[in-house]
Amino acid sequence: MRTAITRTAVLLSLFLGGCNNASAHESAAKEAVSSLEQINATLDTVKDEASAKAAAAKLETMMPKFKDLQTRMQGMDKAKPTAAEEAKMAPTMQQFTAQLGKMSENMARISADPKMSGPINSAMEKMNK
Repeated sequence: MRTAITRTAVLLSLFLGGCNNASAHESAAKEAVSSLEQINATLDTVKDEASAKAAAAKLETMMPKFKDLQTRMQGMDKAKPTAAEEAKMAPTMQQFTAQLGKMSENMARISADPKMSGPINSAMEKMNK
């Protein structure tokens, strides 16, 4: 799971380093925030083995959308953003960082119980394939 979080953070860093088309990048950033909010809402429901299995199934249905977003972000220009573009995207990037932190906290909580972590880790690993 840490690999999935790390990969997402690296992709975001690459993405932020290339904002030649601010509107496309801002749109992708907002979509990334939305995706992480959905993932976190699902992880919030994990309380035991049964809820972990249900959440894992739901996460697997989200992964194609998230992987598509990752692919699009990788394909964006690598030009440096202007100061105005960075300022415009700053609130969205703060939201992204907050959601990434929440995802990390959720995964730490879930990882403490092997009965919960097994199904969730399996689903999240599919993000890296």
